[in-house]
Amino acid sequence: MPEDRAHSIGTENETSLHAALKHYIDPDPAHHEVPAAGHIADVLNDGGAYEIQTRGFYRLRAKVEHLLTLGPVTVVYPAAAEKRLFWIDPETGDCTEGRKSSKRCTRSSFWTELPALAEFLGNPRFAARILLLELDEYRMLDGRGASKKARATHVDRVLRGIRDDYTVRTPDDLLGLLPEGLPERFTSLDFSKAAHIPRASAQAALRVLYAHGLAGRESGERRGYTYKIQPKRSENP
Repeated sequence: MPEDRAHSIGTENETSLHAALKHYIDPDPAHHEVPAAGHIADVLNDGGAYEIQTRGFYRLRAKVEHLLTLGPVTVVYPAAAEKRLFWIDPETGDCTEGRKSSKRCTRSSFWTELPALAEFLGNPRFAARILLLELDEYRMLDGRGASKKARATHVDRVLRGIRDDYTVRTPDDLLGLLPEGLPERFTSLDFSKAAHIPRASAQAALRVLYAHGLAGRESGERRGYTYKIQPKRSENP
């Protein structure tokens, strides 16, 4: 993926990142922001509708349901595998050198949002696509505190590259979102720590895996359920 610097910081109505991701999915601007089923699809082409969403997937469910009546729908989840942070002085316009953020997302980060779309898993028209990005984020030094960084204005996010592009089309593909270092038998707390997500998100993720037969569970006396990942259904005799 080549670097996309064509979009200026502070692009009106959308971030540079959102514009660059639409171009990555489909370089033809005629396929961007297209009316469909009473909504506006981020991208609409022969492959179906694509919706780019970073959080709040519960708010997307009604739109996905309507778009599915027309054809395939892919929800695109972009997350920062590596992020450089830049600070802009609002008085002088000077910008600091980029510093790498300690927060790094993986495929497993999508478990915080995926349960909101669990009802669509198994629908042959539905897919979820996880993009792990290298990006630059620009913020204004206009926040609270001595550093002026607390609750500072987010100016823009600019795409530098894409490290991973993974699509969940069937429930079996959920196994590609499992965190590394998960023991053979584990609890929701173990899953939470391995995936670096809140425990409530880990519990929701495990309910999805259990519902699709991808994780077995046993009830424990003190620690709640203990889980074990099952083989893919296609591998079962």
